[in-house]
Amino acid sequence: LQSASFSPDGAFLAVIGQDNAMKVWEMDSGKEILSLNGTAAFFSPDGQKLIVTDANRQVNVWSLASNRLLYHFLCNPFQSASVLSGDGTRLAAGGVDGAIHLCEVSPDYEQRVFVSDFSVINIDYSPAQSLIGIASADNVVRLYDAESGALRQAVSFPATAQLDWLALSLDGKRFVTTEKNLFVAMDPEAFLRIWDAASGEELLR
Repeated sequence: LQSASFSPDGAFLAVIGQDNAMKVWEMDSGKEILSLNGTAAFFSPDGQKLIVTDANRQVNVWSLASNRLLYHFLCNPFQSASVLSGDGTRLAAGGVDGAIHLCEVSPDYEQRVFVSDFSVINIDYSPAQSLIGIASADNVVRLYDAESGALRQAVSFPATAQLDWLALSLDGKRFVTTEKNLFVAMDPEAFLRIWDAASGEELLR
């Protein structure tokens, strides 16, 4: 299993396997309503649409009422990680080329492109602070202004650690990271840290 998520109202469940085979079920009836190929899936806040990125980096927007494809677009041709904003209006996609694309989720989508220097492992987006956070292959967390693309903060991790995940708080004031210790397989101090987004100060580990 790669991921599983419920729609905000709990009416639907989307599951993606390690082979990118994706299925969507209606919870009340237990009926499978969609069978797709996907690398990531996001429900719209109203639970009426499903936004799916596929192995070809295409973004497909499906109606859960009709089970039909509404429209699709290409956000980032080198996409390695993506996240939907909390209001469902924007998709942030980081690429193996280091580029970050912020795309409007609409048939006539517009996008902004920011340039980072290293492949993006994980990405998150906080509209509250207009902030995009990425975990990069060079073991650095970078926080960017979502409007201007300016770098707000950068936090480097030691060579003994492998950075692998990042998440921003809803208010964008803090972020969480996880890492693996390359020399100690089960080191509890190496797994999770909480940071202040403004100062880059470590708050908890």
